[in-house]
Amino acid sequence: MNQYRDKRQDFFKSWFNKGLNYSDYIKTGSSIELAKWNNFEKNVVLSDDQINLVKSFNRKVNLLILSGIWCGDCQRQIPILKKFSDINDNITIKLLDNRENPELQEELRINGAEKVPVVVVLSEDFFEL
Repeated sequence: MNQYRDKRQDFFKSWFNKGLNYSDYIKTGSSIELAKWNNFEKNVVLSDDQINLVKSFNRKVNLLILSGIWCGDCQRQIPILKKFSDINDNITIKLLDNRENPELQEELRINGAEKVPVVVVLSEDFFEL
C-alpha cells in the first residue's frame, strides 16, 4: 500500500482537468475585462533573483485557481502566476470561474466566505500542498 495519499486527490484532479488555461480563461471576459487582464500581465516584472528562483523548481506543480474574470484582485495577482508558468514549464495553471462552479466555490470557502482568487497548489499527483 502506498503510504502517500490525499483523499481529495481525485476531486482536485477532476477540477484541474475542467479548468481553462490562462489565455482561454481571460477570453471569457468582456473587452474591458480583457484589457485590464492584459494591462496587468504586460506590467509584471520579476527581478533576476526571482526569475532564477522560479526556474529552479524542478518538480511539477499544478495551480488550480478559482477566479472571477471581473475581480480586480484576480486581474492583478493571477498574471504574476502566469509569468511563473511562462518561465518554468513545470508550473501549470488552470482557472475556473467561481460563479460557474458553485461546488468548487463551496469547497474553497475561506473563513466561511466565498472568496477569489483562491489558489490550490497541487503536486504532480494532484496532492494538495
